[in-house]
Amino acid sequence: MSATTAVRIQLRSSLAGRVGRPVVTVQASPDATTRDIRAVVAETYPDAAGVVESALLVAGDRILGAEEQPLANASPPPTLTLIPPVSGG
Repeated sequence: MSATTAVRIQLRSSLAGRVGRPVVTVQASPDATTRDIRAVVAETYPDAAGVVESALLVAGDRILGAEEQPLANASPPPTLTLIPPVSGG
């Protein structure tokens, strides 16, 4: 069994509304990719899954690519932010 890390995820806008709170904690492998972390959040909160898949995952002020490993060099406890797409004009 591989070790996991507790990851704090800040949810913005409609994601916070779908989940019912602005911050959640999920367990992920230290070598998890951005794609893996999104999948864990979507599985844990299925009502938000559609939005999670298209949301940006951000570490600090940097948008993460799908195959990046944001936990590999993060200081504990790692905190990431999910920002759903917005529309308007």
